[in-house]
Amino acid sequence: GADLIAHACGGIDDKDYTNSLEAFELSYANGIRAIEVDFALTADDKFVCNHYWYGKLCNEYEAGYVYTEEEYLNIKLYDKYTPMSVDMLFELMKKYEDVWIVTDAKYADADFVRKEFEYLLERARATDSTEVLNRFVVQLYNLEMHDVVEEIYSFPAYVLTFYQMGEPEKEDMITVSRYCRQRGISQITLYYEWINPEYLAIAQRYGLEVYVHTINDAALAGQMYETGVRGIYTDYLTP
Repeated sequence: GADLIAHACGGIDDKDYTNSLEAFELSYANGIRAIEVDFALTADDKFVCNHYWYGKLCNEYEAGYVYTEEEYLNIKLYDKYTPMSVDMLFELMKKYEDVWIVTDAKYADADFVRKEFEYLLERARATDSTEVLNRFVVQLYNLEMHDVVEEIYSFPAYVLTFYQMGEPEKEDMITVSRYCRQRGISQITLYYEWINPEYLAIAQRYGLEVYVHTINDAALAGQMYETGVRGIYTDYLTP
């Protein structure tokens, strides 16, 4: 079957995007070994495992409130789930030595990217966890971001994700595939609606694996896999 990637740590109790400790543990228990984690910037300039601030996460604070790290870590998401700091994520990676983390940083802006990866590296050093960075797969949102990240830390794997660059034309597919090939980037991710045989053929010609997001329907996942898609981001599917 296709490789499954748990989207935002995976869904739990019909809730998606929690990036919570419980969602992570559930995805792992379900046999998923690649877990996507979102990082959001707190009011006090730290990063936590969170998708965005716009939703209402608990009863204490209104939707759209930007938490400090301490405030965020002291709530229960939806009054039930445990929010995660970067340090907690590193601890989980030490506990589960076969798990890979796919990073979702949201913003392609170079200064933001730099800030985020410097923070990850700083926390890794502070917690004696630098070895876990070698199980990170960094999502890139444009062709410039690779250089920015590599200046900070040379990660083992990258996946170029199209969603911020928009739906590609054929020429874009060729340009991006060629770029990935030159850089040793071996995966690209598209919305599943953008997949067609021609694009898959271009990617394959450049030795790239194609991933799609986000699918929660097993039949659709099966169809995608049959067409040659290698990985699927999902909230609820399990191996």
